[in-house]
Amino acid sequence: MRRTPLGWFYPGLKKNILARWIWRWAKWVAATPPCAVLIGKLAQANSANPRTGLPPEVLLPLIDIDPRQGGRKNALLVIPYVTDNAYFNLVEYLDKTLIDLSYDIHAVVHNSEGIAARKPWWTSYYYVRATTGKFLSLYQDKQRKIPIDNHRVDDWCGPELMQFVAALHGLLKFDVCVVHYVFFSKVFELFDNSTLKLLVTHDCYSERNARLLRHGLEHSLWFSTTREEEKKGLMRADKVFAIQEAEADFFAGLVGADKVVTVPWIPEKRYIQRKACRKRPVLGYLASDYLNNVKVFQDFYRRFAANAALTEHFDLWVGGRICTAIGKPKQYPKARFFGVLDKVEPFYAQCDLMVNPDFFESGLKLKGIEALAYGMPLVTTIQATRGLGLTDRLHNCPDLDAVCVALEAIAQDHTLLSSMAEASRQAYDNLYTKYDAKRILERIIADHGYPKAWDDAA
Repeated sequence: MRRTPLGWFYPGLKKNILARWIWRWAKWVAATPPCAVLIGKLAQANSANPRTGLPPEVLLPLIDIDPRQGGRKNALLVIPYVTDNAYFNLVEYLDKTLIDLSYDIHAVVHNSEGIAARKPWWTSYYYVRATTGKFLSLYQDKQRKIPIDNHRVDDWCGPELMQFVAALHGLLKFDVCVVHYVFFSKVFELFDNSTLKLLVTHDCYSERNARLLRHGLEHSLWFSTTREEEKKGLMRADKVFAIQEAEADFFAGLVGADKVVTVPWIPEKRYIQRKACRKRPVLGYLASDYLNNVKVFQDFYRRFAANAALTEHFDLWVGGRICTAIGKPKQYPKARFFGVLDKVEPFYAQCDLMVNPDFFESGLKLKGIEALAYGMPLVTTIQATRGLGLTDRLHNCPDLDAVCVALEAIAQDHTLLSSMAEASRQAYDNLYTKYDAKRILERIIADHGYPKAWDDAA
């Protein structure tokens, strides 16, 4: 007769045995030298940094370390998300520039939304869940019941992030700390002058929600603060990275021009060999699912569909994540949607020209720069290119009316596309030369000085 496992009759006993084995395994892992050192540092972080006002609880993060031997210099990266959008293009761009300069990247991700996959170029990855701070909180106006511009600059920087970074710095002795977004700038207070502190702003957050509301973009409200609070965050950095010149001027007005440098995302050159133009040129629009882009497309489509001079001479193609955010494609019969694209190059290759009719002046419109990198003829508003120094009139249309007028002229004379492509290539070459991130970072690092005191001690 077959014996029946005792656990079948006593499920609780089976669970207890499993729990004991799991507990033994956890104690064994915690006792290994690397874990023991890290846990000890975490436990001491509060007493070692009393100025941060950290709670006594220690929240252990998810840790993912590349077993390969690291380089000589360590750079800390602090970011809120690992995503596939314009913000992360700049994260990757600066990361890989630092790697070219012989730095290992140690990434700390802090949010309340869950773990994301690590990136292969990171030497180590730490996820610290936001549990005790106010991450993603939005203040409410009691009368209008909408978020307004009264975030304090440190509202989204949780004490658990501060505690973990303090412990990690005790282990790795960071040479450079790169913080993305001003609301994480409090992290800089954990470092002395021997660590180079770089703040990547991504946007101006002073009265940002008020600007969004003026354009009817109430669904895009996010972090928004006052000039005084933003200045407080900017002053903590050794260098403030603006992503375009207009924002650099704004930051310089707060903290001085010597502290600010412009470093936009500049993709690699991928000029497409253009074929003869079709009888009906393909007008392309690429965008993410950012809610501002949805409104931009809807406004442009209404003008496009109502203009016979455009619908009779152009095929409108739409690609990217915006296709998942605009609702039912049947609402836009004059457009063809290609959905999320694994690679954008085939889309560009099938288009004859690109359009970016963005009307909200904020940050950097990366799809415009990407179109230039592919050498594509481009019609775009000045709001989408302000701060980049572009001079061609079709790269500086003052509004949507001017965009439509430019497209009408192209519809009547397709030979304009050749000169437009040349203008885009010239604009890209100028940007690539002016904003060479490696050259800029080399100069900043040299001015700050290296090696550090702990190298001499070693």
